[in-house]
Formats: sequence, structure tokens, C-alpha cells
Amino acid sequence: MQKPPDSLRSLPPEGVSVPSQRPCGTDMNEPATAPVVARPGDSPHARDGQAPAAMNLVQLTLAAPRHLEEDLVDQLLAHPDWAAGFTLIRAEGHSHRAEALTAQERVRGRAERISLQIVLEPAQAQALLTHLKHCLPKRDVAYWLTPVIEFGRLA
Repeated sequence: MQKPPDSLRSLPPEGVSVPSQRPCGTDMNEPATAPVVARPGDSPHARDGQAPAAMNLVQLTLAAPRHLEEDLVDQLLAHPDWAAGFTLIRAEGHSHRAEALTAQERVRGRAERISLQIVLEPAQAQALLTHLKHCLPKRDVAYWLTPVIEFGRLA
């Protein structure tokens, strides 16, 4: 399994120049060095100070009622090969499907929800979705996949 790298920079569109980047607090009169940019075909892991190649990553977002939080988190924690890390956000959602709303949520016009975000490879996302559809076949859990242009860490 290939995990998202600690730093990842995507290639700029052809013909677009990349401004040099300066570390915080450096003298603006010092010459700047251009960032190392990954090229197609590079190894996905950094070597000798080179940036890793752009990887094919997606973000899987799951939106679910708050009462399913523990069930979903338990499934993710049980499968670190698919979800090595994730972000859980408490949210509120609105839908025209109001059958599962409490009276208070109907009056407010929105329901308490959670949003789970996971960055992973497309095949891992599909495997995780297949597993969740089998283990937690809940109509009130929505999901979507979005491409990840860049993934990295600030340090």
C-alpha cells in the first residue's frame, strides 16, 4: 500500500512560470531558489532532496447522521490499510429527505451530521466504499469522491 507522501507539489500548467519560494523570515534581497517540482515518472518517495511525484489521490467524503459516528469511526480504525488517517468534522446538513429528522431538526431546517474526510488512492477508496456498503448499508450516509491536486505537510 502506498501512503500519501509528507510533501507533494504538483506541476504547473505548461507555459506557466512558478515564482520562487522563500522561507519565512528570509531577506528579500537574497537570491531565491526555485522549488523542486515533481516530474511524471519520478518515484513517489522523495530521494536525495527531490520532491515526490504527483500521486493519483482522491478525497473520500462521508456525510452521516451523528448517531452513526462511532460505527463509521470503528470501521475506519479497523482498516488502517484503507484509512491510515481521516478528519472528522461535526456539521449540520439539509436535505429534502426529512423522514429521519427529529421534530427539532424539522423546525430548524437542518440535521446534526458528521463529515469524514479521507485522502487515499482511488482503488483504496473503492475498496473502502464496497466494505462500508456491505457492513453499514445506510441510506442516510452520503459519499462523494473528489480529485486531490496536491497533498503535503507544511514542515
